[in-house]
Amino acid sequence: MARGLQATSFRISSSMEKDKLLSSNYLNIDEELVGMTERVKDLISRLEIGTGGVRMIGIWGVGGGGKTTLATSVYMEIKNRFQGHCIVDNIREESSKHSLPTLQEKLLSAVLKTQVGVQNEEEGKHIIKNRLCRSNMLILLDDVDDHKQLEALAGSHSWFGYGSRIIITTRNEHLLQKIDYVSPVRLLSGDEGNTLFKKHAYNDKKPLKDYWELSLRVVSYAAGLPLALKVIGSFLYDKDKKEWMSTLDRLKDIPESEIVEKLKISYDGLKKVEKELFLDIACFFRWRSKDDPMEIFEACGFHPDIGIKVLIQKALISIDSYGEFDMHDLVQEMGHYIVRGEHPNNPEKHSRVWKHEEIKNMCLGGTTMAKENDKTEVIYPDYDIDYSKIVPNMKKLRWLIVWKCSYEAPTSLSNELLYIEWNGYPGSRFPDSFQPTNLVVLKMKKSMQKELWKGSKARSYARIWARRELNWGEVLGEGVELEREFWRGFGVMGLIICHTLESTSGNIGHGVIPRWQLRNALNGGNTHFQAPKLTKAL
Repeated sequence: MARGLQATSFRISSSMEKDKLLSSNYLNIDEELVGMTERVKDLISRLEIGTGGVRMIGIWGVGGGGKTTLATSVYMEIKNRFQGHCIVDNIREESSKHSLPTLQEKLLSAVLKTQVGVQNEEEGKHIIKNRLCRSNMLILLDDVDDHKQLEALAGSHSWFGYGSRIIITTRNEHLLQKIDYVSPVRLLSGDEGNTLFKKHAYNDKKPLKDYWELSLRVVSYAAGLPLALKVIGSFLYDKDKKEWMSTLDRLKDIPESEIVEKLKISYDGLKKVEKELFLDIACFFRWRSKDDPMEIFEACGFHPDIGIKVLIQKALISIDSYGEFDMHDLVQEMGHYIVRGEHPNNPEKHSRVWKHEEIKNMCLGGTTMAKENDKTEVIYPDYDIDYSKIVPNMKKLRWLIVWKCSYEAPTSLSNELLYIEWNGYPGSRFPDSFQPTNLVVLKMKKSMQKELWKGSKARSYARIWARRELNWGEVLGEGVELEREFWRGFGVMGLIICHTLESTSGNIGHGVIPRWQLRNALNGGNTHFQAPKLTKAL
């Protein structure tokens, strides 16, 4: 009976303690920290202080999003409720300068209030476990970017005493797999953004005319990222209207380096193949269905299933409710900035070209495009262009999509091409100089080529998957012979899609494409003919 009363008393006490902690009157949050009160209250409630046990909480999100500010604010509010407390800050940077035992020494010395020496990482783990397991601790591990750091500083719940709370901030959600709760950082709302920006940009002594209108442009540009609002606001504080306008125009092309460098930390931590995947998405596929470019990414060897997962975990991209790629505006701008590199005004030296005006100028360049271009890997405009003028000199193209081309055929193509999708190819065949030794995927539509290239160039390359699409109005009787010539020279066949054909006669691909299987009846839908995978050339 007494034990039951004690348990009930503990629950009531814990509930009262929690209510007190979450009371706005009790919280002592810096007024300069816009929007922080509700975020602090939410995180404190997630810590479940007073409920016993050991609980680890992670704060995850994009660089400059306010993770450290939130974690520090919570820490300052609750630190006096623990027997020991410590902030180990800038772990990513500090671990690159010093060893992990140095960080272990910092943690132990702070919570034990005496200098502690650690000879090696394993000794540090042992000391932490033995010295901290009997006390309730509050520890903030800030900017963790490697699982080894977590293993060295907070490897297990059992390392810490009953009631301890561990807060971890990181840009990499993958590191928080064994954490009790992960809190994605919430960026600022429009009203919060306006308030924060005003604190840094508004000059009471020299009020700016049209401040409100101009400030809205900055808040829209920052898209809720606190770092951007602070950096740009502080820069504009003593500027006049003309200088504000000039700054806003400049930001369209040249982002603030302090913001870019902060965001770029996550990018720098990627593997090379993940960096290439991110840049392709940032330049070409934001707001596009994630399923659309998967075949391209596979052809390029990007291993997109795991690669996309990593980019999401590092808060560089997201998948919205419509299944489309998305990312923060400034993260996309950071990607564009990386591509433009040291030659922001010379698209011919960029690995990816996507801007309408830049592509238009390249097409009109004439003499400038006469020389070989060994930089451009992808050119993907959102409108029709005359590819015959610029593609022949691009020797490093990885993939190429042409939606409509009514001009002449290119005189040459990059031998580096891994993926080609060409609707309405204007030539009778690809250029004789084209060597499709790297080609993985080829899609042709509305194209009446009688042969793809001269000879059997792809015969020894069994990686190619090709797709030929015939459309309403094409005569299948002629198409049968055309198909035989079209596919000749391929080692592995892919998929033919014939849109709403009224009838089919003849033996499609007989002697050239064996064992075609009719997938659908010709009943007004698409007809798919599936070729088996072949293990060797025909």
